[in-house]
Amino acid sequence: MKTVTNAAGIVYYNPTTQEYRVSVPQPGTYDSVDIGVVCGTLPATLQANGTTVLVTGIFKEYDQVPPQPLPVGYTCYYLEVAAISRR
Repeated sequence: MKTVTNAAGIVYYNPTTQEYRVSVPQPGTYDSVDIGVVCGTLPATLQANGTTVLVTGIFKEYDQVPPQPLPVGYTCYYLEVAAISRR
């Protein structure tokens, strides 16, 4: 479990799983990205691929096999969003 506060991320929709995800690159790295499967519903104004956001919330352990292989350095989590806004 990890907490993020006002982390810069990008929203995208996974049509295979019908889930919104927020990718959050790790500061100071060039190849580490946390992928947060959004728990609940994103505001309609943010439900577009490529929307840049600031997100505050908790990344929790993802207990499933990702539907497609992730690149090295990418980690999948559930994301409980406390606050999210367009960047």
